[in-house]
Amino acid sequence: MHKFRIPRLVIAAAVAILSACAIGCLCFFQVRVTDNNLSPQLQNGDRVMINRLTPLDRGQIVVYINPLSSSKFSYGLGKCLALAGDTLRLFMKDVTSNSHSKHNYAWHDIIVPSKNTPVKVTRWNKKLLSNALFSYEGANVCSKCDSVLVVNGIPKQEVVFSHDFVWVCARNSHTISDSRLFGFLPTDNILGNVSFISYSIQEGYSIPLSRIFKKLDD
Repeated sequence: MHKFRIPRLVIAAAVAILSACAIGCLCFFQVRVTDNNLSPQLQNGDRVMINRLTPLDRGQIVVYINPLSSSKFSYGLGKCLALAGDTLRLFMKDVTSNSHSKHNYAWHDIIVPSKNTPVKVTRWNKKLLSNALFSYEGANVCSKCDSVLVVNGIPKQEVVFSHDFVWVCARNSHTISDSRLFGFLPTDNILGNVSFISYSIQEGYSIPLSRIFKKLDD
């Protein structure tokens, strides 16, 4: 009885193909766009390829785990406007005022927290810092004092985080689900950036040829 031997070349080719598929699944995945919040770059119905390997940078459209959802498979898409250590200029309401008058809003510089770097607590960033400490650092916080955060029972005039954070925003969002609602987002929640549009399925199940393997416009 003769034993059937698989040629080494076939085995090597099979291993190479399986390895490539495994690496591809780890490094790239596809997400369906379900709104027009990033139009005209991305449209409802687009299937976009997400790259896990490219370093995060300002201006990139990224996919992230939505911190407002209990599901790890609830994703959001937004443009990364600021990285850890950057200074954001936000149009904010005076936290000491109960009036909704436009005169009680002003621009303020807010530093995006970076890992192991102290951030000074002010009345303008206090709520953002409090939310990040509670949501991602597991801290008990009280932000009722004027310019002090009480963290785990200890008053703090500056705080330190164990994560790097970013600020993400959807351009045309009417139902806000980005940093304007949940504040600073830890980089651990970023799954990758949009590399290109694989294809798009529009109304009537049409597939526009112009959106197949389309690069993103600036």
